[in-house]
Amino acid sequence: MSPIQTLRAGAGRRVELIPMTPMEQLRAGRTVRRVTQLVVGLWLYGTAMAMFIRAELGLDPWDVFHYGVQQKIGLSFGTIVVIVGGLVLLLWIPLRQWPGLGTVANVFVIGIATDVMLAVLDAPSELWLRWVFLLGGIVVNGIGGAMYIVASTAPAPVTVS
Repeated sequence: MSPIQTLRAGAGRRVELIPMTPMEQLRAGRTVRRVTQLVVGLWLYGTAMAMFIRAELGLDPWDVFHYGVQQKIGLSFGTIVVIVGGLVLLLWIPLRQWPGLGTVANVFVIGIATDVMLAVLDAPSELWLRWVFLLGGIVVNGIGGAMYIVASTAPAPVTVS
């Protein structure tokens, strides 16, 4: 079966979405696998951020904001990500909704991963390598996002087959 046929065959499958509280998410089973998947997915997000920065070909809107704040304050990029993420978490207080483990981990793991990966990755000097970093970062970001979502550790619907 070709990939297109596989996608079409799966398109008819119905997936039920179940909203879960943070405690229900932690009790949903396979916790070690899901938390590992969460951390790896978030680390990949941070890696993608570092790749975008090193590529010097543009950033997504949140990272443009983070970069601008970093330029004014002088702290590391990852530290700015953590601070801004923490401030955004405070905005949940009026919503009276508890963030899940994934939401809280998001703030810290991505910031730490970005700083570590910025220390590891050197900025490529040649344009074609910068494009490799940019396109590779997009792929890594997509994989990290998929892992984060499927780990089901943040207040969001969970897919049940």
